[in-house]
Amino acid sequence: MQSSGRWLGPGERSYEYFSSLNQKGLSELDDIRDEINKEYGDGHHRRLRTWGAQQAAEMVGRSTQWLRDFDPDVYKNEAGHGRWTLERIDQIREQAGTKYIRPKGSQPITIAMSKFKGGVGNTTNACHVIHALAMKGLKVLAVDFEPQASLTQILGGIVPDLHLEDEDLPVEALLKDPELILDPDSRAVRGTYFHNVDLMPANSSFQDFEIQLLSQHFGNDDSNTDVSPQNRLAAVLDLIKDNYDVIIIDCPPSLGLLTMNGLAAADGIITSLKPELLDRASLVAYTDALAGYTSMSEKEFKYFRLLISQYQDSSGQDRVTSGSGHRRNEIAVRRVYGDAVMDNIMYHSRAIADASTSLSTVLGLEKPVGSRGAYKRAVGVIASVCDEIFQDLNDIWTMEADGDE
Repeated sequence: MQSSGRWLGPGERSYEYFSSLNQKGLSELDDIRDEINKEYGDGHHRRLRTWGAQQAAEMVGRSTQWLRDFDPDVYKNEAGHGRWTLERIDQIREQAGTKYIRPKGSQPITIAMSKFKGGVGNTTNACHVIHALAMKGLKVLAVDFEPQASLTQILGGIVPDLHLEDEDLPVEALLKDPELILDPDSRAVRGTYFHNVDLMPANSSFQDFEIQLLSQHFGNDDSNTDVSPQNRLAAVLDLIKDNYDVIIIDCPPSLGLLTMNGLAAADGIITSLKPELLDRASLVAYTDALAGYTSMSEKEFKYFRLLISQYQDSSGQDRVTSGSGHRRNEIAVRRVYGDAVMDNIMYHSRAIADASTSLSTVLGLEKPVGSRGAYKRAVGVIASVCDEIFQDLNDIWTMEADGDE
């Protein structure tokens, strides 16, 4: 349609127009991935991240000299410096007796990264938590339950709508029979380029999947399982969760059937919150929805945390003394929600955003995309947040182990 020579919209050719836009967008994403692959490698076969002697020794829990003496034949870069992969670090931890082992009698824990409002960094937070926990030596399953599939892009290093077929998704197991997830030919759970991290991927077809779940919910579509539509993910994960220490589910910003499945499968919730008034209002609506959900389902969550995210202080002052809007909202959030609020904060970071443009996390990059200073600050922020989560998980596992005695 045109008015005075100006194009306003596709009119009668809307289908052709939007289909063309979709193809152009997918083609551009594929070109971007090809450029990324030239530097970092190809998706699952991406060149492995390595760490230098000082960082690797800290991860092992021994001195730098001890590490060099213990592993003198490690791969060395062009400068002659030793470089250790996470897999090798884990092997050394095991031999040195410093590898973290989940206490006997404790159970794998499933966490839903869930919220009502988009734009709070929920998916990038999930990705960094997943990689950071894997660096601790935990075996982690990342579950993408978001039709936008950003988690699949970052952790899988792929363009989901181009590189995933129906057989690569868990949809059949979720719609028809959970046991299908155990089929030896199933590709619904895959390894990733990051040691200790597996991925249950998604793509935009999850929009149709949710509609099919709704149809089954209202009795209009048959399945081969008696499991209710809101408990399908729980049924699938129950069959494989013992292969992992932690399962992280990235949920969409809504309380539809996809998120309901994530909550039903979860033992705990981490919700990311931008310290702004509208986001706080969204949190009020979200906690009301959680109250209704737990009342109807009688679901109990052993773990709940609010992660203040996208935090930035425009005044340039120290966070502790600043009177900035984010600082004032942080104070208000801590006053209202108390112990639920994590001590550490996921600060806004250009380095984190830059890493996602490389289909990676900051922790998955061999070298920074931007400035080294911004990269180091981002690593420090992520480490503080994830150390706190790891300590919480260890506390839960220790209590479970004590209760099992």
